[in-house]
Amino acid sequence: MESILRLGVLIIACLGGGLLLLVGGLIIVAFLLTVWKGLRTRRWPVTFGRVITSGVTTEITEDMPEEWSLPDQAKVVYEYEAEGKRYTADTLQIRGNMQTTRSVRRERELLSRYPPGKSVLVYYSPAKPEEAVLQPGVPRGLLPLTAGGAVMFLVGLGIISIFTGAMKFPPGPLATGLAFLAPGLA
Repeated sequence: MESILRLGVLIIACLGGGLLLLVGGLIIVAFLLTVWKGLRTRRWPVTFGRVITSGVTTEITEDMPEEWSLPDQAKVVYEYEAEGKRYTADTLQIRGNMQTTRSVRRERELLSRYPPGKSVLVYYSPAKPEEAVLQPGVPRGLLPLTAGGAVMFLVGLGIISIFTGAMKFPPGPLATGLAFLAPGLA
C-alpha cells in the first residue's frame, strides 16, 4: 500500500513539474523570439508614412466569451511607400506571441502621438516590405511575464528533481516534510 502511495505521489509530482516546465519554457522561448524580432526592427530601412486612422479597439474572438476579451488597445493604421509600392499596416511595435497589457494612460499617450493625418517614420522589413512598425525595438512590459515563466520553469525542475530522487536533503525539517509526502525520498 505504501509503495502505491509513493508511486502516486511521484506520478503527480512529475506531471505537475512537467507542466510547469513546459509552460515556463514556452514563455521563455516566446520572450526570446520577441526580443530577437524586436532587435531586428532597429536595423530596418526607414521611410515616411502617414497615419490614416487611430483609435481604441477591443479584441473579441467568436470562440471566446466577451468577458475574456483583451483590454482596449491603441490601434493606428498608417500607409507608407517602400520599394516603389504603397502599403498599409497597423503594427505599432513587434510583440510576437507575447501580449502585454498597457495602462489606459499609455494607450491615450500612444493615440495622442499618432493622430490621423500625421506624418510618421515607418520602419519596414527589407525582406517583406509589407511588414512595418512605427516603434522599433523591444516592447516594454515583457520582463514580469518572462520572470514568471522562469520561476515556473525552475519550480517544475525542482519538483521533478526532488521527487525523482535526483536531489537528496540532509536531515532536518525539509527532509522530514519530504519523508511525510513521499517516504524514502528524504
